Amino acid sequence: MRNLPPLSSLLHPLPVLSAILCLLLSVGTAVGQQPPYKSIFGEASTEWNMIPRAECDLTTTFTLIPSGTVTKKGKEYLDFPILAFGYGIGPVREERQTGRVWVFDSDKDAEVLLMDLTLAVGDKFNVSNEYTATEFTVEEVYYKNSLKHIKFKKLFNRNPNCGLNGDYTLEFIEGTGPNVGLFYPQSLFGDVVGSYLLCHFKDGQRVYSGELAKGECDINTLSVENEKNRLALKVFPNPAKEVVQVTFDNPRNETAELWLFD
Repeated sequence: MRNLPPLSSLLHPLPVLSAILCLLLSVGTAVGQQPPYKSIFGEASTEWNMIPRAECDLTTTFTLIPSGTVTKKGKEYLDFPILAFGYGIGPVREERQTGRVWVFDSDKDAEVLLMDLTLAVGDKFNVSNEYTATEFTVEEVYYKNSLKHIKFKKLFNRNPNCGLNGDYTLEFIEGTGPNVGLFYPQSLFGDVVGSYLLCHFKDGQRVYSGELAKGECDINTLSVENEKNRLALKVFPNPAKEVVQVTFDNPRNETAELWLFD
């Protein structure tokens, strides 16, 4: 009969094997789990300053500040008020493990995805509103100041007469959100996003400045003084209570449209 090796020699490698197995499991866990991305929200306060559209006659800055929390279909969101001209964002929530941000669309009674930091080069992202829909393709994924950026291919242009000057693309930015502001789907026209994020503040500290804004957080070309100088605009009486008379130069005798904003 063949002699069997001592039992102790069989058990001796087990601690080493166990240690290797635990190491492999820990490595697999580390690889499989993405550390949480930085939140787009501050601990105590959050503020985004943005231009809503590209039109020169409506270049004004809106400020988005959460007004509280609200629950939709069992999920908690930060709520945002509706702003002037019907612009607004509605309830917003984020998932830090994936860098995804959603808005709850009350008309659709469903969430709409605004940002996704898991996208890779070549991936598609759909943006739509009630009038149009466009598919954007990821062109580049890069890091700046240790924050992840997802850059898309389509190029937009800002008219220098509208307060900004230069080209830009849609980007998703870790810790800030889209570089075109949170309610950018509302500014989509064809395949162009007309909105632009000027500044982002968290807990009173500026954490982002739009490159085209050159440090400005409030740009407003919608001004009576500007139009007054260009069109020799006259308003009488001023101030007015019930009736007001408005005159302006019209050398070509063209049909004009006058907008008054309170």
